Amino acid sequence: MDNWQDMTDTRLVRPIHPGEVIADILDDLDIDSTKFAEILGVSNQIVNIILYIKIKPARLKFGLYKPSFPVS
Repeated sequence: MDNWQDMTDTRLVRPIHPGEVIADILDDLDIDSTKFAEILGVSNQIVNIILYIKIKPARLKFGLYKPSFPVS
């Protein structure tokens, strides 16, 4: 592993974003993002950010991502 670029260039598939995995599971369970947010006790905006905007959940948890819109 000489450098990071060499390691990523040899991958056969791209890394999967956690939001893609969650979206697939929700689809299989026939749960929409609104219901999932209700189950988790968070706003629908937070769930949609994780699922579709490709922000890592830890960045939201630790306040490292500041959305340009109000999040309730």
